[in-house]
Amino acid sequence: MHNKIISYSMLFLAALLISIMAHLGMIWRTVEGNLFIGFGDGISQMLTFKQYIFEKYQQGNWAYSQDFGFGGGIFATLNYYYTTNIFMLLWFLAFVVFSIEPTIETWIHLLIPISIVKQMLLFTAAFYYLKLLIPEKRGAFIGAIIYMLSPFFFKNQINTDILVDVALYLPFLLVGIEQIIRKRSPMFFIVILTLLLINNFYIAFIVCLLGLLYIVLRFVIRFNKDEKSRLSQLKTYVWTSLLSFGMSSFIFIPATIGYLSNERPAYTEPIPWFEWNDNLLINDSRELWLPAIVLVAIAIKPIYKHKIFIFFGMIAVLGTVGYYSPMIGSIFNGFSAPNERWVPIVTLSYGGLVAVMFAHSKEIHRRDWLVSTSFAAIVITIVSAIQQDFFHPLTLLAYAWLAITLIVVFYRFRALAVSLIIMTALLIYSNYFLIDFSKTANMTGSTTEYVQGSALGVSDDIQRAAAYMNKNGLDKNARQDWSEILRENTPPLVGLDGFSTYSSISNGNLMYMYWRDLQIDSGRESLSRYRTLGDRTNLMALFQAQYYMREKKHRNIPYGVEKVGEYGKYRLYENPYKVPAFRVTNDFYNRHHLATMPVLSREHAMLEGVITEDGHAKISAPTSLPYKMTIKNAKLEGKILTVPKRKKPAKITFKLSTIPKATKSIYMQFYLRANQVRSTFNIHINELTTRRKKGDAKYATSFDALTLVIPVKKKITLTIPKGQYTFKDVQLFPESYKTLNKALNKNKTNDFVWHDDNAKGQVTVKNSNSMLVTPIPFEKGWKATVNGQKVDIQKVNYAFIGLPLEQGKNQVNLHYEPPYWRSVVSLSIVSLLLTIFIFYRRRKLLKNRTYCKYCHFVLFFIA
Repeated sequence: MHNKIISYSMLFLAALLISIMAHLGMIWRTVEGNLFIGFGDGISQMLTFKQYIFEKYQQGNWAYSQDFGFGGGIFATLNYYYTTNIFMLLWFLAFVVFSIEPTIETWIHLLIPISIVKQMLLFTAAFYYLKLLIPEKRGAFIGAIIYMLSPFFFKNQINTDILVDVALYLPFLLVGIEQIIRKRSPMFFIVILTLLLINNFYIAFIVCLLGLLYIVLRFVIRFNKDEKSRLSQLKTYVWTSLLSFGMSSFIFIPATIGYLSNERPAYTEPIPWFEWNDNLLINDSRELWLPAIVLVAIAIKPIYKHKIFIFFGMIAVLGTVGYYSPMIGSIFNGFSAPNERWVPIVTLSYGGLVAVMFAHSKEIHRRDWLVSTSFAAIVITIVSAIQQDFFHPLTLLAYAWLAITLIVVFYRFRALAVSLIIMTALLIYSNYFLIDFSKTANMTGSTTEYVQGSALGVSDDIQRAAAYMNKNGLDKNARQDWSEILRENTPPLVGLDGFSTYSSISNGNLMYMYWRDLQIDSGRESLSRYRTLGDRTNLMALFQAQYYMREKKHRNIPYGVEKVGEYGKYRLYENPYKVPAFRVTNDFYNRHHLATMPVLSREHAMLEGVITEDGHAKISAPTSLPYKMTIKNAKLEGKILTVPKRKKPAKITFKLSTIPKATKSIYMQFYLRANQVRSTFNIHINELTTRRKKGDAKYATSFDALTLVIPVKKKITLTIPKGQYTFKDVQLFPESYKTLNKALNKNKTNDFVWHDDNAKGQVTVKNSNSMLVTPIPFEKGWKATVNGQKVDIQKVNYAFIGLPLEQGKNQVNLHYEPPYWRSVVSLSIVSLLLTIFIFYRRRKLLKNRTYCKYCHFVLFFIA
């Protein structure tokens, strides 16, 4: 026993040393001032959400936060990130135990240590799994090293580290499956599946789907006759999965509801079944790498007599071919845009092939090595010729590895020597990958200097501006219209309630309000973010934007705001126009009727009353201004606008002959879809700039009707870069803000207080057909009472909560808790108690099958 502990400790220490050596490239780059994190999602989501969620937990605010965009349930919505992520919760706990107050810089310093720790967990999971199937430790060790040094790990640890959990939980789940197959206790399967469902619903979907495919394949390929029968396995999978689902339901069900409320537009582009796009030998994909040793292993004939080798070979071949199927990638992404987040099963099979090869190395003769290395060299040569990658560093590495291995084998085969050659090749590859990846556009901006000097690092300029806003009295329920593009999650980190968030899972009602209903320009088209109020004074009044801050270079300033200060590169403005956050109305406008009217009419409807599903009030539509359009550097044929490649950007000028004197702003509505253009492009309207995506881009919203608001000018110039577009339906509407001024005079301030998951107040109304309009986003989990009686909340103004009121005094209370919270907590407790009872009884029944007359009946279901 003592020797066994020493042996496994040595293997673990060796893996730790290899992990550290694999990170040397990034350690070197970090010393130079670069960061081990992606400039996009890595900084904007992963880094900020770690700090944000820790702060919320530290404050005891775990369910809902009003500074999450317009406000949102963070427990359910951010399950996709870290609210229930087991790995990160352990780090949060460590900070509390050791009294550490983390900042963004703390998380930056921990980037590489966290990466190494997680990589070691991957090694442990893979080694445990391979050792269960292959008793030979050396083979399991090498297979686990191949798995932990995969490009999938490094790429996602840099960009979106939550996705690494696919690779972390997969081997553990397979261990649980194998223990059931081998007639061992299913407790490990139950524990892992429960933790997986708690950890992240999206990761659970991918891993469980892979586990299901694994079970089906193991039904087909049985390693020996002592395995549990298929029917008995199936029964065990069913009742253990039900118990796991029940125990995890207090998290899994609210998280799934949060995901379903996201309501992203369906991915409508054609998805092919096969598409050759990457050379896996040199890892073009940055997700999957096919090492030369795997090609060698798969060509060694004598090992095919072992079923486990055939098993891994089938997964490896099917997985490698399947990698080139966008349709398979779409299936694993919930039938959405194709992604390769399922490939850890392929890398694990690569490791399994090599592990089996080493376990049976005595059965391999020199002739077999010669044939297999020749096969690998031929494959590499053919692929390199097709891809023209003969002199790629990884191609040369593969040839060098094959040559050295062949020399070692023919001189005198030593498994240790071959192992060291494999390790060396893997370490060279890992460091090459990290250094090469750090030079990509996704990482070149990730530097210590950038973070410390940006809003993310809470620069001095931002701190001084935030201090001014707090010192001069932020109005109750007011928000601040400020956020930098790509850094939409930063306002809460400086103590400001804003109008922005960047999250893959967010309130779908708000997203559709931005894309479709109000067509609010966020400065950048995105499926996962909304940002600011598009420089629109009406919306700033409706949503209580007290302050407005932009960089000095931004010139499209909304009407009416007043400059109150300058802070470095920023200008701060105060908005004098704000209607009450909680207001009462009895004017109801119909959402379906307004869908056929200009966006400006919808803003007016929200100012004059409220937009509901069944309103009957009428509102007049504004009249579009007459204009004369001239086009330069482009050709418009019907609805198709073509901007030639060799010419300058198109300039489409709209000259207005008459503008009403009371006009303060121009609302420009038009349809623009990019048919043939680079993936992203900028359009300019006078001094306003916004960024759009190609119509069939992977993450395009498919909402191409735009509404942009600019100051009054008789000449409006729209600049569009080279490409081909669908361009139509241009309308220009004048806005005098008479409706806004009327709303300011009409609405009275009410005594309501909203703080995170609670809102309350009192209001007196004269008309029984009245509604309380709130600034709280409509979301499952909110419950309301009026005068102590439960009332149904209604979705109004596209994305917010409205409550029907009674005539006279109304004491209103709103409270949020995760969807179906009390029911799912009860289900989890009952499931936990049932699990304890079942295993207690199962243990007794298995010891004594005559324990009771129902033993055989019970064992039929749980044995």
